[in-house]
Amino acid sequence: MRALILTSLLFIAPVALSRDKGSMLDGTWVMNQELTEEVQPEFKNSGLLDNLGGGRMQVSVMGMPVPTSEAQPRPTIGTPRDPDVLACLELMLHDQGDKFLATYQNVGEEEFIKGNFRGRESKWTNKSLTQFYKTTERKVTKIYEIRADGRLLVTVEIKPKKDKKRVFKRVFDRATGEAAKPDETKAS
Repeated sequence: MRALILTSLLFIAPVALSRDKGSMLDGTWVMNQELTEEVQPEFKNSGLLDNLGGGRMQVSVMGMPVPTSEAQPRPTIGTPRDPDVLACLELMLHDQGDKFLATYQNVGEEEFIKGNFRGRESKWTNKSLTQFYKTTERKVTKIYEIRADGRLLVTVEIKPKKDKKRVFKRVFDRATGEAAKPDETKAS
């Protein structure tokens, strides 16, 4: 009987401890401009006709457009907004169990709900948060992850239809004055 109790405690204790520990993503993060510039991928144009609207040609005579046999694209009201995380200098992340709340200072806030919710697939672990969604115009992937040095790396991939994928990266430091999480104080 004692052996059974000890064995069950060995399996239950790590699960209970991991719940109390909380997510390493929790907290206030401030953008590190220098490191952000270092990790930014280069955007390369490889062809002569890149960024010309997917290769569609429009012909006009004396300023009047000439109809073509090609189907016209639907008129768009405006271009979709880039994710708020790309416009903020400071963000707060808070794990609420089945939801993750992100507040972008002076920009807005966003709620990540675990699983597929309204076309957005969100999942997270202790050290990372990922969201994927697609619209009629593009596919977007956002990844928030703790780097080996304890900083937060945010990667946003935007793949518009008929255009090249764009990748944006941001590096954030934990705000000073916050107590460091135990796993972050490991020596490098």
